[in-house]
Amino acid sequence: MEYSEETVQAVEELPPYVPGTRFSGVLRHFGVSLADMIPRWEDGFRKFHPDARFEDDLCKASGIIGVMTGVAELGASGRESVLTEFLSFGEKLKRMPAEIAVATGALDVAGGSYGLAAFVHESNPITGLNVDQLDGIFGAERTGGFKEIRWNPTAARGAEKDIRTWGQLGLEDHWADAPIQTYGFAQTGMTTFFEREVFGGGRKWNPNYREYVEAGSKQQAPGALTTKDMMAALSENPYGIALAGLYHADGFEHVRPLQLAPHGSEAFYAPDADSFATRKYPLARNVYLVVDPGAEGPQAEGTREYLRYVLSRDGQRAILDQGVYFPLPQEILLRERAKLS
Repeated sequence: MEYSEETVQAVEELPPYVPGTRFSGVLRHFGVSLADMIPRWEDGFRKFHPDARFEDDLCKASGIIGVMTGVAELGASGRESVLTEFLSFGEKLKRMPAEIAVATGALDVAGGSYGLAAFVHESNPITGLNVDQLDGIFGAERTGGFKEIRWNPTAARGAEKDIRTWGQLGLEDHWADAPIQTYGFAQTGMTTFFEREVFGGGRKWNPNYREYVEAGSKQQAPGALTTKDMMAALSENPYGIALAGLYHADGFEHVRPLQLAPHGSEAFYAPDADSFATRKYPLARNVYLVVDPGAEGPQAEGTREYLRYVLSRDGQRAILDQGVYFPLPQEILLRERAKLS
């Protein structure tokens, strides 16, 4: 990926890494390579801490498991943690993990924690939706949602906010009474992300939601409907709307992504490199390093020192060399750094 001058300049304006202490021990990652960002960050950290060593098990398992079981200080994860992982961590360590966002996910790279787009048929006159409308279309009446392990009743909403016809979105003529037909992923990290960001942690979906698995993934069993089938169906259905990554539309001429507006905003953003880099687009994703915030001792201080490097100008510059993820905007980076104090 070629990053814009604005994105590169935004990285240069981030605070530089200034070592707070000298670390000479071993740090361990468990989980995924984060599109090979882990070795890049390790190499960069050793330039400041030449005696630091790393022992990694990047086995593509859930990163939080390694931290919970004590085999790693850093759980590398390309998705949000799920309820059962929070529960297990809490039962074992009597506290919640800290999910530290370390980069923005990819725009359109398979396996790169890509953001979600809402696709419609090219004949559909609608141009954009806000996040509350996405909730109305894809979600259902609920009494709350989970925030980590706690039930949050403020995420509740009534059935009156369901959006089931295109007329409820202002479309007229033959669109007015046409039912909205929804498509998307089977239960995966993508649906967990959407539930957290759009449903407030709720898990009740529109009853007509049609589920598909990622084409070419390990979830694809013989006869399973995949994301290719989903986009093929949408390309023939003027009344459909699908959640997918941008690259899923490759080869399908009759579908297009909508502009989306964040909560409480009237500004709409197309899913493109600029809106992902600035995080104005509401369905861009994070990638994470999960840690135990209650850990103590030299290893814990070394972990915090390493994360301070990752969340610095130097650590974020390494993302520009990778070319898959986006560096974090300064306001998000500073928010994540505050979790380390």
